[in-house]
Amino acid sequence: LLRGYQMTHPGKKLSFMGVELGTEAEWASHKGLDWHLLENEDNQKLNRFIKDMNRFYHENPQMWEIDFSWEGFEWLVPDDNHNNVVVFTRKDKAGKELVCAINFSPNAYEDYRFGCPAVKEYVEVFNSDRPEYGGSGVTNDTPCPVSWIPSHDKESSVSVRIPPLGAVFLVGQGKLRAKPKPRKKAADDGEGKSEKAPVKKKTVVKKTDEKKVTEKKPTEKKPTEKKATVKKTTAKKTEEKPEEKTPSLLKIEPTARLAPAVSDAIAAKITAAKEIEKNTATAATKSTTGKKTTSRSKKV
Repeated sequence: LLRGYQMTHPGKKLSFMGVELGTEAEWASHKGLDWHLLENEDNQKLNRFIKDMNRFYHENPQMWEIDFSWEGFEWLVPDDNHNNVVVFTRKDKAGKELVCAINFSPNAYEDYRFGCPAVKEYVEVFNSDRPEYGGSGVTNDTPCPVSWIPSHDKESSVSVRIPPLGAVFLVGQGKLRAKPKPRKKAADDGEGKSEKAPVKKKTVVKKTDEKKVTEKKPTEKKPTEKKATVKKTTAKKTEEKPEEKTPSLLKIEPTARLAPAVSDAIAAKITAAKEIEKNTATAATKSTTGKKTTSRSKKV
């Protein structure tokens, strides 16, 4: 795991003599290497892994051609602290990419999905967990297809197997089919057209109804204005009625606002007029009674 991370990470490599043998003792200049360790099976597998890893490093310029610029490196999964997994890509000057997935936990992930460039599929080119290297054999024997599933700020993603305490290296192949657009699907299907047509008609009908309502509102207010004018005329008529009436002299009575001499004179005139009316009324009654008696006497 650590050797795979070192070889794929940007920067030049450095290791002490004897690491490729799997030695447990500290390197010392006064004695030779522990070559006798290669008699053990586990040490042989580790030595084989380091040989193949060095060969793979030289054959893939993505791992060393651009070492000191961000053009040769891109993080894909930099923050998965729950699973202890990091995923990044290495690029060469021609733009060819190598995806490196490294698992620092002892757990194997059978379906680990991460965002990736839009290629058709990813093929495993190197795995540190192969049985010949002393691993558990969690490898990707078949190509891993890429799908249009968003993940890690990418529109496309891939699901791969990641071994425990191991490193996986993948290379993309082919071109991913064009991303399907929902608008084109709706246009190709006959049902999509029929569904869109009534929606547009409904919106047009709603707009015309709103216009009609707004146009009818001022016409409805006209009768209310006429009623208001009628009320005003009636009010004027009621105000003019008391002005047309002329009071008679008999109904006028002296008020406290007039001078006392004037009020006495008016009161005297009123009493005189009342006496005249009484006298005329009595005279009229006497004349009628006299006529009735004379007519009765004639008949007798």
